[in-house]
Amino acid sequence: MQTLNESQRLFLAEAVTKYEAAFLDSPGAEYIASRGLDPVKAHHTFRLGYVNEPLPSHERFKGMLVIPYLAKSGPVGLKARRLDDGGPKYLAPENSRVRLFNVLDSLSNASQCLIVEGEIDCITAKEAGVPAVVAVSGAQNWKPHFAKVLDGFEEILVCVDNDVDNESGNPGQALAQKILRDIPHARNVVIASGLDVNALYLLKGHDSLLQTLGVKAQDPASE
Repeated sequence: MQTLNESQRLFLAEAVTKYEAAFLDSPGAEYIASRGLDPVKAHHTFRLGYVNEPLPSHERFKGMLVIPYLAKSGPVGLKARRLDDGGPKYLAPENSRVRLFNVLDSLSNASQCLIVEGEIDCITAKEAGVPAVVAVSGAQNWKPHFAKVLDGFEEILVCVDNDVDNESGNPGQALAQKILRDIPHARNVVIASGLDVNALYLLKGHDSLLQTLGVKAQDPASE
């Protein structure tokens, strides 16, 4: 299994610290607010950043929102999200390993864990009061060993995208089926076509989102 060497860890730590310092009052914070989320709270919880002055090898991330992948040891990866209409929407440093986002919640004492698709949906669920939530970074990025990370939870809920595409079918629900094969006791929560967790949150608020998910809520104001 690929692991980071010491120089890579130090560089990631430097990058995350530098970019998070530039987040507040940046276009990255404005983007988070446009998704109905509290930029200050999201910044504090997830160490979100903004690339104003990129470090070497990060030049292509300039002007992008930075979403760090955090573990007990500190940052272990990051993704950058474009804030314009260009593509691709997400970029990552070369040779990045596919990881679960917000894996620190796998250490939670909660009885339930929610699996969503995408970092923004994870941030949304956390702000809505879901005690433990992790994200798969895309429909093709579930790995069977992720199931072992979530062994300690009594109940696993899966809520991923439900978008039918004429060419690729329904990649979100194909992802759900992969997860259910590796975690047979997991329960798939299928939301209306065209919606994701963040869209449902924007449309109906956190109470309706939690009710739809079947999550035993944690008061969002208590964090």
